[in-house]
Amino acid sequence: MSERAPDSSRQLKEFERRVVELEAQGRREEALRIYAERVFPEVRKRFVEQAHDVLHGKKYQYLILTTGMTPEPLVLSLSAFKPRRAYFLYTGGSEKTIDQVAEACGLRIRDVERKRVSPSDARDVYKAVKDIVEELGGVAKLAIDITGGTKVMVGGCSMAAALLRADIFYVESEFGWCLGKSRPGSERLVKLENPYEVFGDLDMEIGVELFNKHAYTGARGVFNRLAKNGIDEPRSRTFCLLSEAYECWDRFNYREARSKMEDVLRRLKNTPLLAQEKVHALEAQASILDTLKRNQKENLSKLLRDEKFTAYLICDLYANALRREGQGRYDDGIIRLYRILELISQSRLARVHGIDAGSVKGVPPEAVERFAELNAELYEGRKGVPKKLALMDGWTLLLSLGDRESGIGSLEELKALKDIAQRRNLSMVEHSNETRDRKDFHEFVAFTLPFIRREIPDLEERLAGHRFIEL
Repeated sequence: MSERAPDSSRQLKEFERRVVELEAQGRREEALRIYAERVFPEVRKRFVEQAHDVLHGKKYQYLILTTGMTPEPLVLSLSAFKPRRAYFLYTGGSEKTIDQVAEACGLRIRDVERKRVSPSDARDVYKAVKDIVEELGGVAKLAIDITGGTKVMVGGCSMAAALLRADIFYVESEFGWCLGKSRPGSERLVKLENPYEVFGDLDMEIGVELFNKHAYTGARGVFNRLAKNGIDEPRSRTFCLLSEAYECWDRFNYREARSKMEDVLRRLKNTPLLAQEKVHALEAQASILDTLKRNQKENLSKLLRDEKFTAYLICDLYANALRREGQGRYDDGIIRLYRILELISQSRLARVHGIDAGSVKGVPPEAVERFAELNAELYEGRKGVPKKLALMDGWTLLLSLGDRESGIGSLEELKALKDIAQRRNLSMVEHSNETRDRKDFHEFVAFTLPFIRREIPDLEERLAGHRFIEL
């Protein structure tokens, strides 16, 4: 590596000092301009010189890069490798980074290929890398840079590279200098001679990332593999069991979730792996599961006469709907909200009127007549009270019985319920080919919440116990 002239180094240090001062003064745009025009070009030159020693003259015609939100490491990598073609693995949020990098490196459109991958599915990333390798006919002239992107992207890319015997590199640096940039001069190209050495820690991070995104099946698989390989066995086995517990709970298999949670708590008692407040949260959740698991042993109509049980079940469905929102699964979230509305009507019929929504009998004649009249107004056709009540049937019967305390006190309110229920009835998951978005979900929440609060006045306090912990 050639020596830098003393004057050049002093000038660079002065620019670095100026960038730090400007950021401290709140003059961020000016600081970014000086970094881009004065500091980064020198960083780039030094990086290319250092990378030359790492590459030992080997030329790579193709470069795969995992793409995150920061362009500088990718610019450095491309400057060092100078590939004939660059393949960017990106997610929806990081595509703009590709444009910034391509402009900075002077890449033409034909020099760049974009492959969108799932930010939470390592298998999707693995497949994308494998497809590229098959397209190129092997890995002889291919390098893979795993510096950017999510841990899941990096993990999938690393596993593919190792199994396909491709060379793996990353840009190492001291991050957190200022402006969200690395400390100038700390950047260096590193080659992973044995990528399997990093898989243990990397897999643990992937598992945690999947867990915190409520992807419990994927997290369980990662932690189970780590446990079987003897990598941090107490932690990986415990996290695997907790993933299983939440996976079961997320599917409303409360009995199995309670059994797994018991195993988790027993392990945490012997080996403290989580902060004490999280252990306490899991203990409280075990108690909640004790109540919810009655759903798999007792008659539902009988259970719905129990206000405490109904409140727990409604709260759990609502928490589940919020998790689906967090995953962008709005159709599934709306189905949970729909079930809440249905459940509230069934509980009210059972508690107040002694009517089992699953086997209706004993409805007073005047209520039967009113039910037919309301249906004629709703659907332009009279209808008798069915033996099994769906959502609209349940609320229509409550209004027919003169139950105005339930939340529906007029035909107009019943029509509003019918309109919102159509969001579920016409969803892709149910009976149509339409998909629901965040706006649909939030409108359904806004309609449903008053009914929930009528049943559970202390909703926020109760809901805390149904929120799954993060690792």
